[in-house]
Amino acid sequence: MLQLNIQSVTSMIHSPRPTHVLLLLMAIGMMACGHTEPPAAQTATSAAAANSDAASSPAPAVSVTDQAACTSLQSPYRDFDFWLGNWDVYDASNNDKVGVNSISKLAGGCLLLELWQGVLGTTGTSMNFYDPLQAAWRQVWQSEGVFIDYQGALDDRGTMRLQGTISYHKTGKTAPFRGSWQRQKDGSVLQILEQMHAETGQWSSWFSASYRRQQEPEQAQL
Repeated sequence: MLQLNIQSVTSMIHSPRPTHVLLLLMAIGMMACGHTEPPAAQTATSAAAANSDAASSPAPAVSVTDQAACTSLQSPYRDFDFWLGNWDVYDASNNDKVGVNSISKLAGGCLLLELWQGVLGTTGTSMNFYDPLQAAWRQVWQSEGVFIDYQGALDDRGTMRLQGTISYHKTGKTAPFRGSWQRQKDGSVLQILEQMHAETGQWSSWFSASYRRQQEPEQAQL
């Protein structure tokens, strides 16, 4: 670093020489910029610090195998597969047909998509998936009338049981809600949906249905 005392500066002023003038200008410039070390040294120090930070925080590596894991695993990712298919849906209390429902796989089998259509023209859609962060199955349903979000798991008897909250779009009211899906011996699925009433604290039936697989169309014989 260039260091000049007051005596040296005074000498330069009273006995100016080209070299003295150059040194004086350099000293004044460095003091004006506030440099305590050469810019090159500062640049090298900053680069070393940046390299050190990068070395201490390596970017996580994500492999294709990691990304595709849930498509190859079995339980619990396959626990709701018994609901897959195209169904005719009947009211469990009187056996009247109330609609049709289609449950299909997306995202390599990680997501079950439900597409409901009632006989009166109502529609609804749900996404069903195993949430590894919560270690639970979750269903998110959306229709013109209600939004439902609940989660749970397959019990020891092979019944999928979910519990959460229903919200009514028109009124904004919410209530505890639960559902169960149980595979029957004949291949059908019994669905029971229940809502808790705030006044009584009791669960009551909201919708009960029997899912029966649609018959595959017969192929025409040649």
